[in-house]
Amino acid sequence: MSRPIDEVRALNGMVLIEPLTEENKTPSGIILIEQVRKRKPRLGIVRRVEKDQPMKEGEKVLYPVGLGTEVSLIDEGVAKSFEILRAVDIWLVV
Repeated sequence: MSRPIDEVRALNGMVLIEPLTEENKTPSGIILIEQVRKRKPRLGIVRRVEKDQPMKEGEKVLYPVGLGTEVSLIDEGVAKSFEILRAVDIWLVV
């Protein structure tokens, strides 16, 4: 799904997040056991969210690893990875 980010919007309490921290993954996508054991939270920027949610686009949030669905979208002409997850699963606005 490589669509421009400007053409997507969040629905039904979902949030589109651009991750700022890297997961410890192999090139084929397998999460390394050390990362699974530690379960460190991720930091990301909210890129799309419904207006009635307690966070706004552009804010940094902390959220758990493994709950989101990874999607690829085009941002400023470059394909980037984003995550979609439920707004209730976000832990903190930082």
